[in-house]
Amino acid sequence: MPRMLNFGCGDVQPAGWVNVDMYDFGQAHVTDVLDGLPFDDDHFDGIFANHVLHVFNWDELGESVLPELCRVLRPGGVLRVIEMDPVKAFRAFEAGDAEALVVPDEMEPTLDGKFCLYLTWYSTRQSIPTAPYLRKMMTLAGFSETAATEPGQTMSGTPEITELDDRAAESFFVEARK
Repeated sequence: MPRMLNFGCGDVQPAGWVNVDMYDFGQAHVTDVLDGLPFDDDHFDGIFANHVLHVFNWDELGESVLPELCRVLRPGGVLRVIEMDPVKAFRAFEAGDAEALVVPDEMEPTLDGKFCLYLTWYSTRQSIPTAPYLRKMMTLAGFSETAATEPGQTMSGTPEITELDDRAAESFFVEARK
């Protein structure tokens, strides 16, 4: 079984994965990546980051988070990232598709309000990357190869890395190889 890291796991903690979050959801590792991850260099075969990178600002992403994820990934290993796709959000807004913005009517009934809450994800987003820009940041952080992927598809030899894929309609999927 490959060593897989679920970075920013929240309450999604599959068996057989190392689940890490800065908040305590009952996982074994509660740590802030900005302080460094408690793992040796080249430790993991794959890292999965699902809707978590947006909580970091641009400097943190480029100078700390992505380089630290690269450090704990073995050579040839793959980081898989799923993030909210701002391009899909803009298209949904322009088309008047409030449902695609996944903000409940009880929270905000208007299209404009849903769009604003969605883009900031209730004020938790410190960065809103597009897939091409995140791939550029990955390269600058030391990854050797990046690719846009689709749900269930991976550039890695470890298909386990896609088993946590979700939210495809509103997200982009990218991978980076160390």
